Amino acid sequence: MFKRYRIWMLAVSLYCCLGVDAKPLHLVTTEWETFTSDGSHSARLNDFVQQAFARAGYEVTITIERPAFAGSGLNTGKYHGRIDFIDLNPQQAGFSYSQRYFPINLHLISKTADIESVRTFSQIRNARVAVENRYAASPSLRLVKQVKWSRNPTTFQSIANLAGERSDYLLSDSLIFNEFNRLLVAEEQEQLHKTTDAMFVTGLHVSLNNSIQSNIAILAAFDNVTRAMLADGSVNRAFGLEWILADINDDGSADWISSTHVNHPHLNATTFPNDVRQSAFQWDDSRVSSEAVIVIDGQHFSRWPEAVDWLKSQISAEQQLERSSFLDASAYNNILSRW
Repeated sequence: MFKRYRIWMLAVSLYCCLGVDAKPLHLVTTEWETFTSDGSHSARLNDFVQQAFARAGYEVTITIERPAFAGSGLNTGKYHGRIDFIDLNPQQAGFSYSQRYFPINLHLISKTADIESVRTFSQIRNARVAVENRYAASPSLRLVKQVKWSRNPTTFQSIANLAGERSDYLLSDSLIFNEFNRLLVAEEQEQLHKTTDAMFVTGLHVSLNNSIQSNIAILAAFDNVTRAMLADGSVNRAFGLEWILADINDDGSADWISSTHVNHPHLNATTFPNDVRQSAFQWDDSRVSSEAVIVIDGQHFSRWPEAVDWLKSQISAEQQLERSSFLDASAYNNILSRW
């Protein structure tokens, strides 16, 4: 009897410590193609954040709102926080923030290859650059006076401006660049080009209102889980990334991270890892060295031949083909037909 009482008291104490944390967290995001969009688009970011919180022991609901409604909902307490705070912006008083859980590398994008040599905005002085509002409203971009910003509410409209030559360049993230190029390849069209280095390196954070009990502990748990999800291939699976370059063991060297649940079109290449380095997603500022570790679904390999052999034994011939784009091809049909 005493033993059952102790167990009951422990359960009550745990519930009291959790307080409102035991209830679902209501988070908000704004529409963003291939990341959060409903319908025919992929809400990969929503899925990833929900999975991370679930692994940390918290239930969340995520609502997609227009930017104005998202902002007012956060101010009134309708939403406990947001999943897509971009750290080009200053943090808001009254909220606490997770560590950066997903990097966003913003490049200048062009139809011509000469953009690859551009390093500064002064090299394209007075050019018109299409950009999404989510980036354009940030202090960092407002400080850039060398170009004329053409602000757009959506990814689609930004790309349409570049395609219709109403803008000379596009500033967007490397993943959108890759996904649109997949559409172009499927239509046998000339691909877009981007600056070799990112013009801005930013990233995403989860925010939580300080009125949420234990919000700091919740965010710390989220941080720990997302670091683990990077190392075990969950990020690759959620975002369809063949390889990620990231320092996951804090030795200063970039490690190669992948999963057997993504496509591996470079698997039959004879010059690993050089063939995949150009397409690998750079997660942080670490650089590949002889100390690099290869990690596939959390399994470590020290040499490429054994890693490639293991991959070949685990994935199908279909997975060795290029996957289709996460962008909705039908939505871009008119743009592609006039490319």
